[in-house]
Amino acid sequence: MTAASAQTVLVTGGAGYIGTHTLVELLAAGYQAVCLDNFSNSDPEALRRVERIAGRPVQQVQGDVRDEAARSVLGGRATPRRRGAVLGRSRTGEACSGLEGDANPARHVRGWMALAAG
Repeated sequence: MTAASAQTVLVTGGAGYIGTHTLVELLAAGYQAVCLDNFSNSDPEALRRVERIAGRPVQQVQGDVRDEAARSVLGGRATPRRRGAVLGRSRTGEACSGLEGDANPARHVRGWMALAAG
């Protein structure tokens, strides 16, 4: 068993463009993966494609990282030990559509920090 295969990585926004590519690489490296995504700007089909490409399952939790109930559904499946972030936005209007003016990335970071704090 490699060190990677013993670790589970939580990828928030995992069904988006950056998230799906990140998942493919993590799975290829032997990590287990849990995806937390509210699918506001993505589609669950993207995760099925990741699973086909990687030949391995991705655990999925539908929800928003800013929502305490969604974070509690994780139930310790991916307890953060190391933190990493890849923030990307292809077009501001596209990335923020449907978020009711929630263009402030600090709100998302606070949600992730709450998750990391347990």
